[in-house]
Amino acid sequence: MVRSNLIISLAALAAVYAFIGSSQVLFEDHFEYPSTDAAIDIGWRFQGIAQVVGEDLLTGETLPVVPFPSSTRAAYFGVIDILSGTGNYMVDGQAVGMLITPLIPIGEYNYVAIRFKYFREVEYGPPGYDRTWVEVSFDRGNTWQQVPGAVWDSSVPSAGEWEEYSSKPIQVPAEASGLLVRFCFDSVDSYANDYLGWLIDDLVVEASVSPLTIETEFLPPATVGEYYEVQLEARGGTGVYRWRVLGREGLPPRLTLDGGTGVISGIPEQAGLFSVTVQVTDSRGNHAERDFVLSVRSVPPEALWFDDFSDARVWQCEGLWHITQEVVGVDMPEAPAAYFGQDDLTTPNYAVNGQAMGYLTLAAPIRIPAQGEGKALTISFSSWREVESYQGPYDRTFLEISLDGGQTWDCVWEKDSSDPSGPGWIVEVVDTEVDLSGGCELLLRFGFDSVDGYSNDYVGWLVDNVTVMVSAPPLAIDLPCPLPPGTVGEAYRLVLRARGGSGDYSWRTEGLPPGLELVDERGEWAIAGIPRQAGLFTVTLEVEDLETGARVVTECELEVKEVTLIYREDFETADGYQITGLWHPTSVLAGWNLSGYGTVLYYGKDDDTSPNYDTMSANSGMATFGPVELPVGTEAFLIMFDYLRQVEEFAEPFDITAVQVRLGGGNWVTVWVRDSRDPSDEQWHHEELGPFLTGGEEAVWIRFVFDTVDLWYNDFLGWAIDNLEVHKAPAEGAVPLHVAGLSPLVPASRVAPLTVLAVPNPVRDVHTTVFTVRGLEVEAIRVEVYDLTGRLVWRAEAPGSELVWHTEGLDNLPLANGIYLYRTYVRVGGGWISLPVQKIVILR
Repeated sequence: MVRSNLIISLAALAAVYAFIGSSQVLFEDHFEYPSTDAAIDIGWRFQGIAQVVGEDLLTGETLPVVPFPSSTRAAYFGVIDILSGTGNYMVDGQAVGMLITPLIPIGEYNYVAIRFKYFREVEYGPPGYDRTWVEVSFDRGNTWQQVPGAVWDSSVPSAGEWEEYSSKPIQVPAEASGLLVRFCFDSVDSYANDYLGWLIDDLVVEASVSPLTIETEFLPPATVGEYYEVQLEARGGTGVYRWRVLGREGLPPRLTLDGGTGVISGIPEQAGLFSVTVQVTDSRGNHAERDFVLSVRSVPPEALWFDDFSDARVWQCEGLWHITQEVVGVDMPEAPAAYFGQDDLTTPNYAVNGQAMGYLTLAAPIRIPAQGEGKALTISFSSWREVESYQGPYDRTFLEISLDGGQTWDCVWEKDSSDPSGPGWIVEVVDTEVDLSGGCELLLRFGFDSVDGYSNDYVGWLVDNVTVMVSAPPLAIDLPCPLPPGTVGEAYRLVLRARGGSGDYSWRTEGLPPGLELVDERGEWAIAGIPRQAGLFTVTLEVEDLETGARVVTECELEVKEVTLIYREDFETADGYQITGLWHPTSVLAGWNLSGYGTVLYYGKDDDTSPNYDTMSANSGMATFGPVELPVGTEAFLIMFDYLRQVEEFAEPFDITAVQVRLGGGNWVTVWVRDSRDPSDEQWHHEELGPFLTGGEEAVWIRFVFDTVDLWYNDFLGWAIDNLEVHKAPAEGAVPLHVAGLSPLVPASRVAPLTVLAVPNPVRDVHTTVFTVRGLEVEAIRVEVYDLTGRLVWRAEAPGSELVWHTEGLDNLPLANGIYLYRTYVRVGGGWISLPVQKIVILR
């Protein structure tokens, strides 16, 4: 065992750098230090609220924090309340902390992996708060990179128990000799920080081999009756590879995969498109999979045009493109070839002063005569490609075609620095969607674009043996997979479609949901019926070409959903809802299109002449729906409605339209708002709100609110709604109603500036303050007081411009000393105006 050269106490159980025998553990620490200082002595660094704690300090926690995973101590982001035996991260302002390991030697290893156990309890709500994450550095802390998957914030619910994280292999830069791991905590703000925080234990850093991957990108097409062979390639992992084909479909008949060599070979006897999943396994049992589509053509493609670059006049060269007989390091048995690069006979590269770019363009179009119906255009070429390897779109190599003499170009094939490259010729086969039924004139151009001026000292790209072919496309099933969903009790019909082959098809299915069947209606095959059972069904589809005998089989999922509609109101009758103000049902709105909507619910008047909501005074009204009974087991719900809205356009919030929701006996929550600052509509719109969690409640109320705020500029259409629906929804992705709630409506005023004073402020031993409006005579005043968490603690209303408050709460008990926020509403001309939030302090 290699020990740290620092002398520490045995009780510290310092970090172990383990290189015993064949062990790949590079670093291990269980944080069993008697104190934070003892951990610092062996090289740990602590900042902010990070520290080492014992489980005896957290015995008051209600969650199962103790016992710790190993022994009795762990790293902790938080502060300890000794009296209660609990933790939190309530400090003076934003709570932050960092914990950094000693420098970990990594030797010659190319990959490392990190795992640790953690207990995390933070605020749950909108994203961006109470962030916890892990980073690594390979240059002694000069730069850091986040560990993928080890990032959490307030949008991720706390599990309420110890969890374990294991990273995927992290590649070690070539020049690195050591590793630092950094744990980070940031509350972002000072609110809702009375949770436990973050505990870390049992940190292990291991050396890891490079991930096992299948490098073969595609399977070249095969032809019925002709010998076929392709070598599959893999990289990474350990030891000898074993290969196999997964799934029921497998390879086409008469083709086999050699499990030891990874060679697919044989003479296919059936045409079609075949989905093939291949798995490779290494000596340690690690495995990787890759999906391929193998095209087996019924007849060999017909070559229409071929060029091997023996005549340079066939092509126009731009940039570094040129025709060459020799490039150092490139095997060129069929020279010449086209090359994008320079210094052919010394050190081939494409490093120019900046971005390297150019085209190799066919000088004259290829005239392709009209072909039979359904024929496809295929282009093949030999390619030697060596470029930078980088996870980004650099060193682009691409093929484009034009059918209009070069006026427009379509890219039909492309690779860049994120695609593997290396020495060796490969044949690229490109199937296009060009319609050849009427013939065409075809132009080709090969393009190279380095994008930038960095890492351009590779060979570049060589192209040879360009062939243009025409072939009958293979038989294929032309359906979306998964199949379109159905609903229990509702009619379902899906026409089955295929492409390629002769066009004379027959179909077979297996695994259809109860109530659905395969039907042949005068040559049009379909899945039809009325589903009787909800669930996710795996359906096998097989199409046969009746002329050639070719068959294609695939499996697709078909989801049958349960009935989700809980409530619907289309306003064709006037029952089932309550309305105030100008709300009323109507089937006429002069000048506006109600086609397809019938009767709608409208806030306004003068429907059949010039619809508006101008009553010569501020006005408002509500349309309330409910209670809508939620079926037993409903975890979440969606609200849908159509609306048409036209109001005044102004930079402040007037003519407010809002949707509010209430669950059970709870408070109304605003979930949708539009006002004069939002553009009005010329057409109907469909809106979906939610999904919202029900919280176990059995009923929901919905109301639509219109408020002009003032008496000005109310000669617009107003607001019309229709087709209100409530749907049952899954809990996944749904949010609690209070989390989705929007800020209270804050209408402004066009009248003279108003101010509100609280006298005295701060409120001391007199226990009483008076809210007084200045600047305008008002009809009434209303004040709402909130604590710093946003909780309403007092509310009252009085006529005139003054309101007395004895600093009591909603429960009529005195409020605690501290800082509070208050918002004032004043009534002017029959309408309420909201004034800015202000601060008031109680100091008894």
